[in-house]
Amino acid sequence: MLFRSVLISALSFQSIKTYYTTYQKDDWRQATQYLSTKCFQSLRLLYPTFNEPSILRYNPAIDSQKVDWWNGILAKNLDSDALAASFPGEYSEVCLVLNHIVGFPVREVQAKVIQTALMKRFPNESIVKFPGVEIDVFDR
Repeated sequence: MLFRSVLISALSFQSIKTYYTTYQKDDWRQATQYLSTKCFQSLRLLYPTFNEPSILRYNPAIDSQKVDWWNGILAKNLDSDALAASFPGEYSEVCLVLNHIVGFPVREVQAKVIQTALMKRFPNESIVKFPGVEIDVFDR
């Protein structure tokens, strides 16, 4: 019995050590730093929206300014033309933060619709990638 407990403890310790030393986690610290400098005046949209606490943890001032509007738009599941027409006009740049998209077919499709809609209103796109996080910057 003691041997089994020691073996389980040793294996658990090794797994935990591997997770914290070698597993590549989402780099929200660097992504938030980028948003703080490049996208501070931009419309910041998060997809999926549940990622906002990951950004706010590193900079509480970098929220998605139009959360209620954005959640309502996403719930309507609009096509790219209707979505493009719905973007607020007061911004000349939009930063779209993507995370947990790959491997989720519904999210992959909706992310493409969002990107296509943004390209219709903001034709210049640049993409910055951090481990686990992609920031697409769209401007006119």
